[in-house]
Amino acid sequence: DPSLSYLSDVERPVNKYQSVIGNPKLKTYLSHQNELKFSINKPSIRTSLSLISYLYKKPIMEETYFDETKQLFITTYDNQKSFHNFKAQWNIGASFIDEHLSINGYVGYNQEASKGNNYIYYRNSLYYVLQAIADYKKFVFTFTSVQLSHPFWGETVSERNSYNEYNLSYKVPWGQVGISSTNLFGEKSKSHSYTYNTTVAYDKINSFNKQYPSFELYLSFNLDWGKQYKSRGKNLNNSDNSDGVLQK
Repeated sequence: DPSLSYLSDVERPVNKYQSVIGNPKLKTYLSHQNELKFSINKPSIRTSLSLISYLYKKPIMEETYFDETKQLFITTYDNQKSFHNFKAQWNIGASFIDEHLSINGYVGYNQEASKGNNYIYYRNSLYYVLQAIADYKKFVFTFTSVQLSHPFWGETVSERNSYNEYNLSYKVPWGQVGISSTNLFGEKSKSHSYTYNTTVAYDKINSFNKQYPSFELYLSFNLDWGKQYKSRGKNLNNSDNSDGVLQK
């Protein structure tokens, strides 16, 4: 259903040049999802190719125009023609060295078409999530690299950062202790957001060339109280009564 902010016809100023106005005439819309998947599974490797389609008919998306009477750029919402997102994604999971090293993740290609009542935009992008896990005795090292596709809807492409995460943990009898870090080696990162609308065009890029890594210490505990309680209960109930009959 449309959100209340989309349905409200109250004018909300963004700045002295632009305002946002809702549309009380908005209607709900339908979405369709289809997926075709080919997979190969063997003891040491698991891989698959997924073809995924998301189709939104008459979706609620933005549009911006110039109001001559108010001398303002007005952003509003309407039931636009369609939004189609097609993904081709390769998934992989593999184990090596007697399962002491494993690699998991996916790589995908994203194709999107945003068709409004007065506009049409196409966008293509690549994305991936890759993770490697290695263990030696009681140590476990995990490396994760993330680059997701930027969210796109209507006329706007939103920000999304890429990052690398490193994690080292040590197993102890009661759980795990570990340390994790994001962008440990000062990897470069960039966030990018923009709009396709030419009347209020903007293109914002934030580059982080010298990032200071973040660190986090953590503890995890194994809680087996429930199992211990049940086992004690059975021991207490397995006792002889005065009749000489064993009760459970």
